[in-house]
Amino acid sequence: MRTSSLEGTQTITKSKAPMQSLLNDIAKNGVKEPINYVKSGGRNYIVDGHHRFYSAQKLGIKNVPVQRATLPFKGYKSVTDLVKEGRQPGYWQHMKAKK
Repeated sequence: MRTSSLEGTQTITKSKAPMQSLLNDIAKNGVKEPINYVKSGGRNYIVDGHHRFYSAQKLGIKNVPVQRATLPFKGYKSVTDLVKEGRQPGYWQHMKAKK
């Protein structure tokens, strides 16, 4: 699925070092594990795989493997739980994949 058709519902929660490691791995190997999403109101909300999604976006990856899920899923019980709160950590805007 195109990354442009997915919507994040959480901000980055990993610290800088683990995010850098993930970014480097995806830059080298691509996104291997599917990103789980639910469809509601014509929109595709991510329910698992936010860090992979944000890394793919940062790297300019246009298509990622996905798997459609149904609610309840993990901490999401209903569509009203699919609300993005907060901001990305400050380091994220400056992070680049190491080659």
